[in-house]
Amino acid sequence: MQAQQVICENIAKRFQYEWVFKELSCLFTSEHIYGILGPNGAGKSTFLRVISGFTTPTRGIVKYVLNDKDWTQSNVYANVGYCAPYIDLIEEMTVLEMVKFNHVMRPFPSIDLVIEGIKQFPFRGILTKRIIELSSGMKQRVKLILAIMSGSAILLLDEPGSNLDTLANVWWQELLVRHRDNRLILIASNDPQDLKLCTSQLDITSYKNFDNKLLKNRLIDVIE
Repeated sequence: MQAQQVICENIAKRFQYEWVFKELSCLFTSEHIYGILGPNGAGKSTFLRVISGFTTPTRGIVKYVLNDKDWTQSNVYANVGYCAPYIDLIEEMTVLEMVKFNHVMRPFPSIDLVIEGIKQFPFRGILTKRIIELSSGMKQRVKLILAIMSGSAILLLDEPGSNLDTLANVWWQELLVRHRDNRLILIASNDPQDLKLCTSQLDITSYKNFDNKLLKNRLIDVIE
């Protein structure tokens, strides 16, 4: 089985004069689902952006080993499935057009299965509806299925339970279980319900305490 890995070597991110995190070194592998913890404003979303390659660290290096090959941050984009509140769908498109658009950018293993999955949403005729016509909860469901059912080696979910009711939260977690094999998965949230499937965790707030040298290279393994 091919192992996916992301290695962070002393990475840090600063916006103007404020450091979001510093001296963060860790190894993520496809053997775990990782929870990225911290209160609002702690830097969870910034950290996922750095891992995804959308944002470069101010200092340090992020390395990727995907399908037994070394990748640079600049060419890892096509191997990342990403769902986050700040990533918008194209509202002028229909849901079906959005699926086909994503299939061009990041091919699904089976676009037919994605379409069938969306047909099961509790919204009549959803495939022909424009994104702008959907509720925030339905938009979140579409984002999640596009990310989770992509063929990406890395899957990043930022606050996946946003705008979802209890049944919808159960739905996306069951979907993730079915599509987790041989993928490196990070879930950023401060909601314990979003983190139920996580087997390891990283508290991003630990890397704001820059005077404590013991925090360097720290990765907390296995949630009991």
